Amino acid sequence: MALLIDVVNVEVLASPITLHAGDLFSFKASGGQVNSGTEIIELLGPFSTAILQDNGEIISPMGPPGILLFFARRPGKAKIEVVSGDPFFKPILTHLEIIVT
Repeated sequence: MALLIDVVNVEVLASPITLHAGDLFSFKASGGQVNSGTEIIELLGPFSTAILQDNGEIISPMGPPGILLFFARRPGKAKIEVVSGDPFFKPILTHLEIIVT
């Protein structure tokens, strides 16, 4: 069964990270990219959160996105970059190697 893996603090992760094909990797981050292995891992997002109200109206806050998702497509190795921290004044870039089994 695939997992939704939620990473709260990307800055403390040890690399490489092993995922299984089908897993989703979620970061509290404003941006990122796949540096190598785009056929192995796919960037989804970034996203902003929103709330669906009872009347069907969707409400979302203003500001930068806060969630970044990566989808582990198939076995192999990839390298990703995640942008956390304040994206406008003090962005923090974290580089991670991902192994998908």
